[in-house]
Amino acid sequence: MRLFAATLLGMLLISQRALADDLTLSWSAPAGCPGLADLQTGLTTRQKQPVQLGPNAPLRIDATVTRDRQGFRLVLVEHTESGESRRELYTQSCNELARATLLVASLLLSTTPGATAVDETAAPAFEPRPATHVRPSWHVTLAGVLDAGKLALFAPGAAVKLGVDFDALRIRVGALYLAPKSVAIEQAPGARVVLQLMAAEAALCYGWTHAPRLSSCAYAELGSLRAQGSGLAQDERTASLWIAGGLGMQLSVGLSSWLAFEGELSLGVPFQRAQLATRDLGVVYRVSAVYGQLQAGLCAYFP
Repeated sequence: MRLFAATLLGMLLISQRALADDLTLSWSAPAGCPGLADLQTGLTTRQKQPVQLGPNAPLRIDATVTRDRQGFRLVLVEHTESGESRRELYTQSCNELARATLLVASLLLSTTPGATAVDETAAPAFEPRPATHVRPSWHVTLAGVLDAGKLALFAPGAAVKLGVDFDALRIRVGALYLAPKSVAIEQAPGARVVLQLMAAEAALCYGWTHAPRLSSCAYAELGSLRAQGSGLAQDERTASLWIAGGLGMQLSVGLSSWLAFEGELSLGVPFQRAQLATRDLGVVYRVSAVYGQLQAGLCAYFP
């Protein structure tokens, strides 16, 4: 009888352990990402024993993956007896975020009494899937401009741009306007030349970080540089073709889900140094061989 009672008690304890929940795991991710069953299988592999997921576990993890213009974002909240902790991760692959969740859950389970050692060499149970396609994200930017070198020392202006993001790649086209700038002519006291620039610009950028987004960019400009001399024996007006290219850095800091602050700093060279010349004085103004430009403004993303 005692042997029977001991056997029955042991069976009840084993049954209770088998039915108990080890972890409450809430997993929400876009289509194409690993599912909850994939994570459970991966946990079983790493823990070297079955892992029961359910609502009555002492440990809880809430993992939410969302897709945005910069890739994938994971918000992971751990609930334990000692309190709550929150983590955020960004990456281009949803699979990487699933593996990160798997690792955190596995380490959390390994700290519970009676837990077995984690098998660090165990491969994830879910097969690596191709990164889910991130749809193009369109945006428009309005920026103020401070230029140094195109029109004398400093010249203010404005720029408007339309762009599209493909993951880390950004393509933009837009228009640049530099306000008229009056420059004194050294060879003729009292004479001046008024310069103005309007150009179309295109940029190709690659983002190295996600939040904030830091990108390196290549720029090209095509437009018209206008100049008008005054106070000369005969006032003259001319326009020259403006072609230039440059390199720079761009920083984008998100203010909300659809709005970001952006700053750009670039250096460029004109492929043809435009100049203003008169019959009497010869060349009275020539564009600098190198120019710098600072832009700052707001970028709005289309839904």
